[in-house]
Amino acid sequence: MLPDDLRAAVDAHLLRLDDRGGVQVYVQPLASLEGAVDAVGAAGGSVERSDSEARIVQARVPIGALRALSADSAVQLIRLPDYGVKEAGSVTTQGDAILKANLARASLGVDGTGVRVGVISDGVGGLASSQASGDLGFVNTTTCNIGPGDPQSNGAEGTAMLEIVHDLAPGAELWFGDFDLGTDLDFNAAVDCLAANTDVVVDDIAWFNVGPYDGTSVVSANTSTELNRPTNRIRAYANAVGNFAGQHYQEPFADSGFTYASERIHRFQASANTSDGGFGFRCSSNSPVYCGDTVTVVNGGAVVIYLQWNDAFGASANDYDLILFDKSTGAFLTASSDSQSGFQDPIEQVVWVNSSGITQSYAAVIGQFSGSARTFDMFVLCFGCATYSNNAQHNFNTASSSVPANSDAGGGVVTAGTINASEPGNDNITSYSSLGPTNDGRTKPDITGIDGVSITGAGGFPNPFYGTSAAAPHIGAIAALVLACQPQLKTGELGDNPASDRTAMRNALLNSATDLGAVGMDNVYGAGRANALGACMCVDAPSSGPAPVGSPAYYHPVTPARILDTRTGTGGFPSKIGQGCHASVQVTGVGGVPASGVTAVVMNTTVTEVSAPSYLTVYPSGIARPLASNLNFVAGQTVPNLVTVKVGAGGKVDIYNAAGQTQVIFDVVGWYGDAPDASPFTPTPSVTASPTATASPTATATPTPTASPTATPSSSPSPTSPTSDTATPASTESATATPIATPSATPAPTAAATPTPTAAATPPPAGGYGYYHALPPSRILDTRFGVQGFTGKVGTNATVDVPVTNIGGVPPVAAGVTAVVLNVTVTEATAASYLTAYPSNASRPLASNLN
Repeated sequence: MLPDDLRAAVDAHLLRLDDRGGVQVYVQPLASLEGAVDAVGAAGGSVERSDSEARIVQARVPIGALRALSADSAVQLIRLPDYGVKEAGSVTTQGDAILKANLARASLGVDGTGVRVGVISDGVGGLASSQASGDLGFVNTTTCNIGPGDPQSNGAEGTAMLEIVHDLAPGAELWFGDFDLGTDLDFNAAVDCLAANTDVVVDDIAWFNVGPYDGTSVVSANTSTELNRPTNRIRAYANAVGNFAGQHYQEPFADSGFTYASERIHRFQASANTSDGGFGFRCSSNSPVYCGDTVTVVNGGAVVIYLQWNDAFGASANDYDLILFDKSTGAFLTASSDSQSGFQDPIEQVVWVNSSGITQSYAAVIGQFSGSARTFDMFVLCFGCATYSNNAQHNFNTASSSVPANSDAGGGVVTAGTINASEPGNDNITSYSSLGPTNDGRTKPDITGIDGVSITGAGGFPNPFYGTSAAAPHIGAIAALVLACQPQLKTGELGDNPASDRTAMRNALLNSATDLGAVGMDNVYGAGRANALGACMCVDAPSSGPAPVGSPAYYHPVTPARILDTRTGTGGFPSKIGQGCHASVQVTGVGGVPASGVTAVVMNTTVTEVSAPSYLTVYPSGIARPLASNLNFVAGQTVPNLVTVKVGAGGKVDIYNAAGQTQVIFDVVGWYGDAPDASPFTPTPSVTASPTATASPTATATPTPTASPTATPSSSPSPTSPTSDTATPASTESATATPIATPSATPAPTAAATPTPTAAATPPPAGGYGYYHALPPSRILDTRFGVQGFTGKVGTNATVDVPVTNIGGVPPVAAGVTAVVLNVTVTEATAASYLTAYPSNASRPLASNLN
């Protein structure tokens, strides 16, 4: 019969015995792996796997032979292996709608077809039941079956995760990598297999005491390595950040002034990062000092406590012990007192099962046997435990940095926190979702998903499905939709570049997320709540070639109509546009614009609810994004500009946002196409010599835009609508029509405000009619970078002659060009001023285009 402490370890699956009395162990060699392998064989054991880099032999050894094996000259150390911990059809997850995956499928016509998703968890119990109900189709459970048995005979959390992936990406091919909840080496083998064979990998396994919580543990490093291995098929890896915000402690050693068995006892106390639930274990009955962290366990429940400190693994010379007491009586129960003398790991671990028949409280005490003060990381995993007033399952809790190993993986791994599906607004993190940063200071989680969602409960798995284990497969499924939307990111596609493809995938997921909590990335929500529709549009689509040359066109005003508003979903895009993200917007067949015969559209384009300095580019769909901008803005601004943009493939235009997140509004005011009677007229080269739209040239710091500059496309009938506003600390821009008498002055694109989208047609300027030729945007001057040879700021009363024909797609003057339409931007201004763009070799008019 096993002693109580060993029986507790068996019950907690931390000591694994087979029917023949063989115990699974790790054997660390004194010199070579081969010597340790031979020693295992001599002891009557069998080697299951080995890792030369980690210098570990995983073996099954008769329990009676362990002492002899430890005495073998080839063996340095025998220890228990490290085991992972779960984060734990007819039914559709609520996360499908909350994370906009349903909109991505409906709007973009993708369902994950052609994408392979692999999941790692405890097993696929109940798989047949889920398939029978139509909630799952075929799942490949054989290719990456690392465990010794049938994954359908194990747990059912993997089945629940696969159901979530299938709900969001029903066309994706599903695989399962079973490692039988085995060792870290088994887990790594499952990761290796799925990374080589699938496009997206998802796991929900946490690891403790396998390395520092800084991304360098044996599991974390392997996960990162396999994601970034050039020959692997994988393009995205999503895992769970963990459910340990209420089960973690992190503080430096503080001497309580008390000793136990000659060890200096650590003092537990509240701090800026650590809360006190009010039930600490006092060092003595009359002392205000606390020597222990308390946990309360129901009868039949268990507690597993993992302690480590900030020494290098394999090189700790600071010796600490972990001791467990009965809180009520002060009686000693068990201890972990491994030696740290210079070559061991800085870890201790205790496990205890409450078999007393009643609820009991226990106290975890940290003793310093020798060495210097170090900082502790302690995870208290409780099964059947009370929750204290600090919303934690133990008394002294540190929610920050509660990220376990593997969840701390870097190298592009996307780690998911969670919001409950029933939480009003779906914008508050759950109390248990682990918080960052990692111990090396990186932000975790990376993104936030949804839990508390409906699954079938096949295999007896609890329904609803709570925990970051539910959040992670939502993120993995969204990655599958992105690959379906943007197949150029998949392995084997034309121009395949695994490193840039994986970066683009991660950026798409994070940059499209709805920002929550602190502005930008934070250690609660990461980038924010995932957005499947936005993520699909956050990758530069491959160009279908240059934009076709448009026919000469006539301007047709329409009653202003709103055709896009990301705040309300008008136009089919119901969320902010994130950093590096796009939206393709239908501009023909809507808002009074015909479905065909349209060369370009004229729109008041507005940004609002801006989170960061950025710029917006509006350009024809189906071409490579040009290096140009139509609006520039800073955080908090609302900025409009009148934009004339050539219509691209499918009657659409694309929007690109460079940084942060912003809402975008399109109000169409006109379009270019054939003349109203469908009979072309002959354009004349004459135009007025001064700009059509002017403002008072009185320079003030905040000019009143009573006569706002108006974009006037060529010398054909033109709309009038305010397109620039007062000067801002960042940049000011205006859409400007400039007649040509030789080349004309201009810079590039940037800001405006007060979006009052009104527009109407006005008669053409005196001098005759002209056709408008739409072009893709092109930057033809930038004084910051010497574009067109002019480098340096334009000084007081200075004039710059800038060629605007025979460049950027504009033909030479001889071809009949009479005017150009430009976005003119000023930035880095040193004083209040105004800018006038006018024909070269003409007298400068008393007018301004920007103030």
